[in-house]
Amino acid sequence: MSSMIVFTCPETGHDVGSGVLADERTFSRLPRHEMIVRCKECGGEHRWWVAEGRLGQVEEVRWPVPVRIP
Repeated sequence: MSSMIVFTCPETGHDVGSGVLADERTFSRLPRHEMIVRCKECGGEHRWWVAEGRLGQVEEVRWPVPVRIP
């Protein structure tokens, strides 16, 4: 299993994987970066600061993942 940066969809309240894998050390160094993620829960596009997310465990990663870092 890998750790992925995960956010909460503001529309549905469900967790959304960003598609970005990270360990604790890397995640702690990214708080000033903003991500734009196409949400698989509501279909919208959300902008989050990395610091608003958390690391979650994922068993499977499907590529490509629609994520942009402006």
